[in-house]
This record gives sequence, structure tokens and C-alpha cells, in this order.
Amino acid sequence: MALDPQIQALEDNLPNGLALPIGDPVAARETFRSLNVALRDAQPPTTLASIEDLEVPGARGPLPARIYRPAAEGDTATILWIHGGGFVIGDVDAYDFQARTLAERTGATVIAVDYGLAPEDPFPNGADDAEAAARWVLSNVDRLGGDAERVAIAGDSAGGNLSAVTTQALRDESPGFKAQLLLYPVVDVSREYPSHTENAAGPVLTLESALWFGGLYLTDPGSQSSDPRASPLLGELAGLPPAIVVTAQYDPLRDEGVAYADALKAAGVPVTHLHYDALMHGFFGFGPLSAACEAAIDEICVQFKQLIA
Repeated sequence: MALDPQIQALEDNLPNGLALPIGDPVAARETFRSLNVALRDAQPPTTLASIEDLEVPGARGPLPARIYRPAAEGDTATILWIHGGGFVIGDVDAYDFQARTLAERTGATVIAVDYGLAPEDPFPNGADDAEAAARWVLSNVDRLGGDAERVAIAGDSAGGNLSAVTTQALRDESPGFKAQLLLYPVVDVSREYPSHTENAAGPVLTLESALWFGGLYLTDPGSQSSDPRASPLLGELAGLPPAIVVTAQYDPLRDEGVAYADALKAAGVPVTHLHYDALMHGFFGFGPLSAACEAAIDEICVQFKQLIA
């Protein structure tokens, strides 16, 4: 199936297409944040009851975080949202639209957290921060959604990696995570997959940008790429909570996401694999720009809402 026509038009008509910014990490972060905040600010006002900034404990110090509370009576589910950005770019501002979308459409309280970014914070610092934040969320449900039996974790791309890694690390917590949502996740940096080269030109994530991100995050790829905290596909999968794994046809990460969904099923984990033929990496943030992306976002949120009910 061809790429969604609305996404193709953006790719064709924007001066730099839809490729993620790379080069200087600090400049790339600012460019990425500015683009995403501008898109968010162009949308109608949120329907959420409140949005609150705070800090939560990380592995090496406090982390910026943001709580999105739905307009709901009584206790709600809680979702820990971990943003993407190749472990190098992205923060709670750049992913504010995705986090509030998740809260609005699932009716859950969403807490989005930052984590240390490479190259200043290379592997495994991001994973350490995500685990520390997750432990805080699980211990503070009373000030979040309120229902300790309905706490879930979600993330996209690099955030999907950190979500998968964190879910494995906290598998034996009680109560732990009820469910996990992994949007086009990075799950195996130890080997190449056909989709890496098939979709090398993107849009959004290109092979060039993926290699740039990975080169900044992994300081010793020879030894670190086979570490399950970098490649959760290589970890122990049995006993993990039910998962929704999302993949897209025009995504370099497509095949490793498919492999992770299959491996979870083989390990006895209940899995819903949602695949979108006409879409690309990052589509969860493109709802206002594409009817196909919007429909996919709706389906994902409906499925996740049912899983955490």
C-alpha cells in the first residue's frame, strides 16, 4: 500500500521533508521542540481537567514531569508515558500533544517524564532514569490515577524501548504494570533487519538519523548492543503484562517491532499487534495532519483503554 497521501504531500512540499533533525544535539532538540509545540498550539483547547508540572526522582537527580488529569469522577487508571526521540532529542514539551492525546482518549491519568539524553547521558542512563521514574509512579498512585491495580506504561520509539526495558526490570513488582503500549519501538539494536534498508529514506525516521541516534546513545556498541537493556528483544519475556505493539509499514523499525510482538506471543504474553500499512514512524503525533494517522490513533487508544479497564 502506498504511503498515506496526506503524509506524502507533507514529505514532498516541506523544504526538508519530514526527516527528524540531526547534527548538533542541542540544536536538534530545540528544532524538534519548536516544531512539535507549534503543532500542539494550533489545536483546539484540551478537554482535560488539569495539566500539572512537577519533578519526580530519577537515577541521578530529579526529572521534569507533567501530569495530565482527565475530566472524570473517581479513580482512574494511570499511564506512565515515556517519550521517543532516539535517546537524544525530545522532552515533555516536545511530546505534550501525544501525552494529552493519550489522556483525553483513554480517560486515564497520564504522567509524562523526561530522562537523561545522550550524548550527555549515554546508555544505560536513560534506562536507569525510566526505571527510577516508574518505581516512583508505582509508589505514588494515590496522587495520580488512584487505582493501584490499573497502572500501565507506554512509549514511542526510544520511549518504547525504555518502556519495554522498564517493564522487564519491574516484572515482579506487586502491584506492577497492568499493561504496556509500545509504539513503533526500538527493541533490537544487535542486528540488521530488512526494513532498516527498505525504509532507509523515511519519512520521519531515516537510516541516517537512526545511526546518528544510536551512535550517541551507545558508547560501546560491540558490547552494549546485545545487552537486554539496549535490546529488550534479547531479554526474558515470560511473565510480562499484556502488550499492544504498534508497527508501521514505512518505518525502519517495522521488522524489529514485528519480531518483538511475535516473541512476546511465543513467551505466553497476551499481545495485540496493530500494524498500519500506509503510515510511518512517529505517526502518533500526526493526527491533526492526516486522517489516516487520526484513525490509527483512535484505534490504538480504544484498544489500550479496553486493556487497562
